[in-house]
This record gives sequence, structure tokens and C-alpha cells, in this order.
Amino acid sequence: MGNKQQLETLKSRSDFQKLYEKGQRVYPSHWMIVNVCKNNQDQVRCGWTLARYVGTAVTRNRLKRWCREFLRKKLASTNVRPMDINIVFKRKDKEFYKNLNHDEFNKTIDRFFKKLDK
Repeated sequence: MGNKQQLETLKSRSDFQKLYEKGQRVYPSHWMIVNVCKNNQDQVRCGWTLARYVGTAVTRNRLKRWCREFLRKKLASTNVRPMDINIVFKRKDKEFYKNLNHDEFNKTIDRFFKKLDK
């Protein structure tokens, strides 16, 4: 086991509501929305919204794990300005997220960061 950097997460409902109301929405794909807002905490905080329609608990946990893994790598490799990020998974077919592969997921989140840099 390597030394993994702890990723700061959004925990309170008020953080998610503030982000939804005041944040910027980015649409990196037809199945994902990302809400972004600057913060004053000098760190990147992230959260995700995965309702039950996304799939079983196994599928939802896999998507959360992929989010954490990508964000840890991104924060370690580049200097990202302090912000709050909420990744929202939209309603799709029953099997869509179950059949989603890791490469497609990474490309989509990477597309979000490229749109954010513009």
C-alpha cells in the first residue's frame, strides 16, 4: 500500500446546496454534470451525487472510487486552484453505468478539467 493523499470531501447538505445555487455547471458528457465553485479554504473539496437509479450499491461505490482515484492523481500531478466540485450522474438506462468502462470515465472527467481551464 502506497502513501495515499487524503482527499477532502464535501459533507454537509449546505455545501452541496451552495454549490448548486452559486456554482458553475459544466457538461462534459451526456451522462455527467459537474458543479464547480471557488472556495476560500485553500484546497480542493469534492463530492458526488449518485442516486439509486444509477445502479446497485456495487456500481455506485465503483463510480465513487473512480472519482477519488482520478482526483487524487490530478491533484498530485498538477496545481489545481482551490474549488469545490460536485460530480452528478444523470439518469440513464438501467445498465449504462454498470457497463461504463474506466477509460471512458477518465476521458469524461479529463474533458471537464480541460473545459474548466478555458
